Amino acid sequence: MELRIVKIEDDILIGGFSVESTGEEKDNNEKRGVLFNGFINNGQKELLNGIAKNNNEYYIVTWLTAPTIKYLLGQKVIEKTEGLEFKAIKKGEYATKKIPPKHDSYNAWMELYTKDIAEAGYRPLEQSEGDIAFEFYPNGLDGEYELCVLVVKE
Repeated sequence: MELRIVKIEDDILIGGFSVESTGEEKDNNEKRGVLFNGFINNGQKELLNGIAKNNNEYYIVTWLTAPTIKYLLGQKVIEKTEGLEFKAIKKGEYATKKIPPKHDSYNAWMELYTKDIAEAGYRPLEQSEGDIAFEFYPNGLDGEYELCVLVVKE
């Protein structure tokens, strides 16, 4: 689980479904569970797969909406479509870290922010309302995933 710095050359539009959380660990875990369960069990996954023409790659985009945090579970789309919520992943340099399947994402995020990014000589830019971070699932929602945070060199 080594930190890498990667450059995203163009904004990526993500369309999907969302929930809001207080940002506290218990509420985050509960709301993310509601988001995942609803996505898998109520037809949202099939709807989104049909729009995005993709059955494997998923994103969970996170952004501050003071006083809450919003989570969007979705896929990369070309254009906005009725019935979905959208958020753009900004182009730039991102600190990324691979996380094993079923690993506690809350603790993985805390380690990334409090230790890994600073030790690499960077600082996160996700500090104000509207800024984002995201998780990328390249092989389905049950597989390994990457945490990704927009950063700047210190």
